[in-house]
Amino acid sequence: FMNGGSLDRFIDDRTVEMPWTLRLSLSSDIAQGMKYLHSRGIFHRDLTSRVISP
Repeated sequence: FMNGGSLDRFIDDRTVEMPWTLRLSLSSDIAQGMKYLHSRGIFHRDLTSRVISP
């Protein structure tokens, strides 16, 4: 979750423009968070990606 609701809800909101720089920043933040958790021996088994059709 993030300020203003979940990332999933934010991505699904077609009225919000999401520039590629923001997409890359969010992806990098998620990857860094997962890297940290893995370094601490914590694994998240429910992390998935999905394709959103236009």
